[in-house]
Amino acid sequence: MIEAGSYNKTGSLIGPFAESQWLNVYPQGFRGLLNWMNTRYNGTKIYCFENGVSVPHENEQSLEVALHDKFRVNFYKHYIHEMEKAIHIDKVNIKGYFAWSLMDNFEWNNGYSVRFGLIYVDYKNNQTRHKKDSFYWFQDKINQEAERTDFELELTQ
Repeated sequence: MIEAGSYNKTGSLIGPFAESQWLNVYPQGFRGLLNWMNTRYNGTKIYCFENGVSVPHENEQSLEVALHDKFRVNFYKHYIHEMEKAIHIDKVNIKGYFAWSLMDNFEWNNGYSVRFGLIYVDYKNNQTRHKKDSFYWFQDKINQEAERTDFELELTQ
């Protein structure tokens, strides 16, 4: 299934498809969306939830291959970079970012056949967990940010 929104006005594909055919990788669109929300809602605080990607054919790969999820690492690297540009250049009021998902899990339309997790869940071997390269990349990114800035804890009632 090819989605109409997958192509730009010249008919070119905007980015590669993930395993989920409804999902194209298009980091510049993420920045554009953040800017649109910032304008539309007058600079209100924005929290980004459930941002992630399914790696093409990951579920069919051996464990050893699936743990090296470069496609997902590049997704997070580029999406977070675009978010950082929205924060620092465009002055979008982003207060939080949450990856989807910490672990592989049951996906609505695809059951256990599509994986989004930073941690591989081995469904055939007692649901053993294995950290993927994307887990380590995300962990390093968080640690770098913690060293660079003071985190501001915001509690809401």
